[in-house]
Amino acid sequence: MAVFDTAFNLLYHDAGKIDKVKETRGMIDSIIALKEIHFYVDDLQAIGFVYPFGGKIYAITAAAKDDAGLSKLRHLRNNLVIGFAAAILLTLLAGILFSRKALGSCLKDGGKGRGNLGEPARPADRYG
Repeated sequence: MAVFDTAFNLLYHDAGKIDKVKETRGMIDSIIALKEIHFYVDDLQAIGFVYPFGGKIYAITAAAKDDAGLSKLRHLRNNLVIGFAAAILLTLLAGILFSRKALGSCLKDGGKGRGNLGEPARPADRYG
């Protein structure tokens, strides 16, 4: 975590020797203009935001890796993929079932393709 004033003066840094976020003047200016920015540094999630205090404005940057949150996102992704595949499969099975029911009268042989579709109509004889 680092705290800067609007003139890009570093006021506080929690671990200067292992600094993960390399702040630049442009980054601090963007934080001040946009009030909040989100970005990644390698596998770390980082944030920069404005913090008004005592009539002054400070820009704060912080970075961390949220292993628990990333694990939940992976789990959610897997559930969505499985649910989507199950929904597609269910739709296909329902389509097959309903199409056979709807076309059952046209396909006398149970859907094997030898029904009365495409056969020429016989003229009615005098008995019916």
